[in-house]
Amino acid sequence: MHDNDSYLEHPYFTLRREVSAATIRRCRYVFRQLSAAVDVDGLAGQRLLDVGCNTGAFLQVAAREFGVVPVGLDVGRAAVEAAVRKGIEAYQVRIEDAPEQLGDFPVITAIDLIEHVTEPLEFLRSIGRRLRPGGIVYLETPNLNSLVYQAGRVLASLTGGHPRKLFQRLFPPQHIQYFTTRSLRSLAEAAGFQTVRIWTRVLPGADIAGSAMVGVGIAALQAVDRWTSHRILICAVLRRST
Repeated sequence: MHDNDSYLEHPYFTLRREVSAATIRRCRYVFRQLSAAVDVDGLAGQRLLDVGCNTGAFLQVAAREFGVVPVGLDVGRAAVEAAVRKGIEAYQVRIEDAPEQLGDFPVITAIDLIEHVTEPLEFLRSIGRRLRPGGIVYLETPNLNSLVYQAGRVLASLTGGHPRKLFQRLFPPQHIQYFTTRSLRSLAEAAGFQTVRIWTRVLPGADIAGSAMVGVGIAALQAVDRWTSHRILICAVLRRST
């Protein structure tokens, strides 16, 4: 489902395909969060692996602004080919099947990815095997406890999933499972990670792909989520046990 033109050309990924103000903002945010667990300045000249790198825009910014050596994995052929054209060391492979030389990373990022995998425990264990002892992984994934997803579940049940285009945007078929902060913490611990921090954040308006009406509706629901601390995205900084 991920290795086809229609998936690559989805409006959501069009926003993330090239370096933009949103990409720069996202990369800077990730590195600010990483700074709680690792010396970000010390990452200059070291390899950073982005799992689910798409066409490599995040890695381009990370290399330019933080001096890391970018390495990416993705299951989409066209996405990997685009990343390679940008000079990124990228592979069309799952993390579970990646070449043996891809290891000893100080930091691995996996943004908006774990909800796509069939075996999330093995996925995290595979990431752990690619990290050096004490290495850090940064994750982002949708928060099932957010009002956006809770309201979406109720409305989808009441309407039979119509209009289909709207609900497929909220619950795309590529998303196999969803997490809460509690379930993600439990999963991380089962995979052998120490939790540095797990929190939730809002989805910036610039990152919402859809009509103006959809954007306004999501923004209104996210405003309520700010008060309940169940924001739409779960973020986690995890450390591999030594």
